[in-house]
Amino acid sequence: MYRAQFVLLALGSCGDQEDTARPCGEGTHWEGGACVLDGETDSETDSETDTDADTDVDTDSDADTGVECSPCKGSFTIENNFDLENFALCGSSTGSVSLADQDWVASFHFPCFTTVGTHLNIQGNDALTTLELPSLTTVGDTLDIHNNTVLTGFELSSLTTTGDDLDIYNNDALTKIDLPSLTTVGGKLSLRDNTVLTSFDLSSLTIVNNNLGIEDNTALTSFDLSSLTNVDDNLGIESNAALTSFDLSSLTIVRGYTNILNNDALTSFDLPSLTGVAGNLGIKRNDTLTSPGLSSLRTVGGRLSMENNTALTSLDLPSLTTVGEYLHINENDALTSLDMPSLTIVRDYVDIRDNASLTSLDMPSLPAVGGYLVIRDNASLASVDLSSLTNVGGHLSIQLNDALTSVDGL
Repeated sequence: MYRAQFVLLALGSCGDQEDTARPCGEGTHWEGGACVLDGETDSETDSETDTDADTDVDTDSDADTGVECSPCKGSFTIENNFDLENFALCGSSTGSVSLADQDWVASFHFPCFTTVGTHLNIQGNDALTTLELPSLTTVGDTLDIHNNTVLTGFELSSLTTTGDDLDIYNNDALTKIDLPSLTTVGGKLSLRDNTVLTSFDLSSLTIVNNNLGIEDNTALTSFDLSSLTNVDDNLGIESNAALTSFDLSSLTIVRGYTNILNNDALTSFDLPSLTGVAGNLGIKRNDTLTSPGLSSLRTVGGRLSMENNTALTSLDLPSLTTVGEYLHINENDALTSLDMPSLTIVRDYVDIRDNASLTSLDMPSLPAVGGYLVIRDNASLASVDLSSLTNVGGHLSIQLNDALTSVDGL
């Protein structure tokens, strides 16, 4: 079945062709039901096709043989050798490119291919070990690389832009992701369930125009997103059991929620440029986290929750002025000090409880709490500074803090 739907747009004359209904690129002609190189015989083509059909296929662009790749119109669904041979004559596609559920392809190597007009989909290819599109600069819509069980890496070193989502997930043998030229993801960026992935480098990426999710990569130890400034929706760094560090040093704004959850090996992180989170900020169940770096954070538009970080020793938020909903600091067993010297607005309630090692609580600039204020079951708490507090919208409860001797402001 003829599955690669395309029309070649010749860069100049393609020469005389025996069958004008089947145009081919420069240096090729239509013969025996396929585009073949000029000077190549029908018997040679048949022989090569027969040989390839018997084994896993290693594909190479005809650019390697000196044939000029031409821009092509339409979409490609690659299901057999014939589709691959025709795709090899193209340097770009106005439509989509799909290699899906083809267990006969071991290598996808097209060095002259530069542009995909819409979607690029590489999924479910059980024999695919190598993906190389080194000249590819732009994917007009979504780029999907997933469920390729033996794919160990890929070469997309020139890729700068995806018009929509970038999804890389469920690639069981993938150890590294390197996209050094990528600057913009037009939709969401999802890197998840790559079980042996140890690191990734997206150090040129500046903007993600939707969600950014780094989740359930059990071997991931570090990642570099050092140029990223904006996440236009939610940020999730969740359930990466081996993650010890990450670089988001340029991140200034998250326009949705931010969750840093269930990263068992994460001992510290620093977000030195982050000034605002438009939604909720949750830092929870990171068992070895001792000190989060949030020195520039001024505003949390939703809830601020720090919960069940059993090794957390200190929480210093020197620039924080506003929490748009409630403030939760609960069940951080090693937390000794909590300092929010600039906090002036909490529009809902404040709940600080079950922090067994907490000795001091300082919120000296807070004049009012929109909802209730609860400070309880902090067994080591000796002093509380609420020296500016004049109004609590709900009930006030300060109790079962066995070591408490000083409350300033009440």
